[in-house]
Amino acid sequence: MANPMNVYFKRGTQSALDTLITSNASSAQGVFKAGAFYLTEDTNRLYFAQANNKLVELNQFIHIVPTGETLPDSTTNPNLKTGDFYYWTDNNILAVYTGVGDTNGWIQINPDTRLLASTNAVTTADGNDAETYGVQITTTVQESGKNASRSATGNFTLKGGANVHLALNAGNEIVISADNDHATVYVMSTTATQNNQNAGYLHLGVQGANTTDDVTFNGGGGTHITSDGNGNINITSHSDIQSITNNFSDQGVFSSKISFEGGESDIDSQGITPIITYGEGANLETKKFIGAVGSDPTAHLSVYSRNEIDALFNQKEAEFDGMKFKGVLENVTAATTALTGTNKPGYTYKAGCDIDLTGVVSAKTGDLIIAEEDTVNNTLTWKVIPSGDD
Repeated sequence: MANPMNVYFKRGTQSALDTLITSNASSAQGVFKAGAFYLTEDTNRLYFAQANNKLVELNQFIHIVPTGETLPDSTTNPNLKTGDFYYWTDNNILAVYTGVGDTNGWIQINPDTRLLASTNAVTTADGNDAETYGVQITTTVQESGKNASRSATGNFTLKGGANVHLALNAGNEIVISADNDHATVYVMSTTATQNNQNAGYLHLGVQGANTTDDVTFNGGGGTHITSDGNGNINITSHSDIQSITNNFSDQGVFSSKISFEGGESDIDSQGITPIITYGEGANLETKKFIGAVGSDPTAHLSVYSRNEIDALFNQKEAEFDGMKFKGVLENVTAATTALTGTNKPGYTYKAGCDIDLTGVVSAKTGDLIIAEEDTVNNTLTWKVIPSGDD
């Protein structure tokens, strides 16, 4: 016969528990009863004593308020604790209470949604003329909620230079102009290719002058380039691609080879090694794609499948076989849904009302209901731990 399981529950106020927590910090032996549950009746928090000197909270939740102005502080809500989460709906902000700092003890968790307005202004720098001193662009950002009085301003200045001028018109538009003091006109032309049938020539020179600079376009392989006296550069190809071959070596190197008709040399691409990287920081890992030996171009990547990961997770969860608090069953409907639904060994509920489900479980208000595995029939059964309030 198995030994009976003794579960201890201690009930009281949040302030009384806070006093115990403070005493525990200076106690060498600890002040908690290892294995006992502590329930605060005024804040509905459930704690578990993992050891005589270690208490963990099991059911931390998020409070919802309409605006940032309705956030509590330690004077309006004496039960407010460091680590409490609050969400206010008007600005879509999630915050945690720290008890310190310049924001009444609140720190925002989600990306910044507190901006009320962002404005830009364009002025002449230091009030002087834009031609000499430039144009200044100023950006101002203002917060909303409890910090609506806070704002930040930054600016930068645009200035002209040699032959470039700035001005600010009546519509606060920045006008940029440049001097055109270069009267020289350049012309480009081509000449007919003569001796070299694999190069085209482009001439760049000053209009009316005899000097020109030549730019040569050279062909190669199966590509030929020529020029004529009509300003045209002609590019032609005299080879046809015969085949393209891809190869994935057993060392994970991918390469290609292009073969041409007409006896021209093959072109081999530079090999690349595809690698997938996953994880972060010290947990960063890499995997290399591996090809089959021979002409098989298929890339293979050795990773766990989803089914393998799920199976491993379920195995480890079953090996742990610990209690997991799933909530309070406030009424019979909630109890029926939870206790006849999908559960796992160790799932634990608290009866918030009297429960009598024929063939399933019977419990009184305040009792703990714990799922146990029947290894013979491969089913779950429910074990009831009385609250001790009878």
